[in-house]
Amino acid sequence: MPRALITGISGQDGSYLAELLVGKGYDVHGTVRNGLLNSPGMLPTFLRSLENSVTFHVGQLEEPENLAALLRCLECDECYHLAGPGTVDSDLLGDPAVFTATLRGTKALLGAIETGGNRCRLFFAGSSEMFGRAAYSPQDERTPFQPRSLYGLARLAGFHAVRQFRHRTAGFACTGILYNHESPRRRPSFLPRKVSIAVARIKIGTQARLALGNLAAVRDWGYAPDFVEAMWLMLQQSEPQDFIIATGRTHRVGELVELAFRTAGLDYRDYVNVDPQFFRPAEAVPLCGNFSSIAEATGWRSKKSFDEVITEMVMHDLTEQSSTASVGASAR
Repeated sequence: MPRALITGISGQDGSYLAELLVGKGYDVHGTVRNGLLNSPGMLPTFLRSLENSVTFHVGQLEEPENLAALLRCLECDECYHLAGPGTVDSDLLGDPAVFTATLRGTKALLGAIETGGNRCRLFFAGSSEMFGRAAYSPQDERTPFQPRSLYGLARLAGFHAVRQFRHRTAGFACTGILYNHESPRRRPSFLPRKVSIAVARIKIGTQARLALGNLAAVRDWGYAPDFVEAMWLMLQQSEPQDFIIATGRTHRVGELVELAFRTAGLDYRDYVNVDPQFFRPAEAVPLCGNFSSIAEATGWRSKKSFDEVITEMVMHDLTEQSSTASVGASAR
């Protein structure tokens, strides 16, 4: 039975990856913040279903030595380093602790793998934010990096740490450059989930309007369960390679909003305000990923369409928000 450690298992990607690995017969271990383990009721609902099949450990980026010690103790075959901040900053003025924790945590795990004889393979979660002001679109693995956010800079530092480790030790470590990927488990601080929750609340009458930024902005949006399959496939290859994980298709924010409201039988124009305070600096070219390299190496491609992803999120939140409203009404 192969053993895997997932840092940040309580997030969207970590939970879907855990389900995938459990289904493949892995002994799965995952790190969560201390507060989640001490208060089981704080665990997300989707994570509670894994309590009998996954072993949880306290571990966080701010304590890299503990992460490294855990990886050495477990003697894992694979490590998926997904832990990161809950939100993504839009410039270089964010909290520098994000940069420090990301780099130190990644280097600590790589060091633990090296002292363990390089038997463990590591996947590091990179980001399209590493490209920042991209020179052209779509981006591929040879596109120059020009991050314009502290988050993107932190992921780029981790990317270079992985490459340096690979070249210095010949160990198996690689980076997946992840473009936007969504699901009903996405945090509400990310735009698609913010929209799907708002649509559900407006539909049931607990919210009146939704304020958004630039509806003309475009993104390459995929589906989280598809993307974690790509992570797993990358660690099954004979040689480590860094790959872009994306759909290769872009959609406007306005398309997302229109589809989400239409799914609930509403017209977004009756409920949406465009507020300049939510505008991010516009990209000269769209962030859109060319996934042909990973497709050629592994056969992977994103399966669920943009329309299917957004529809699934809205239907999930309609059910969830209706249930919450019913419980609130009963309590009164």
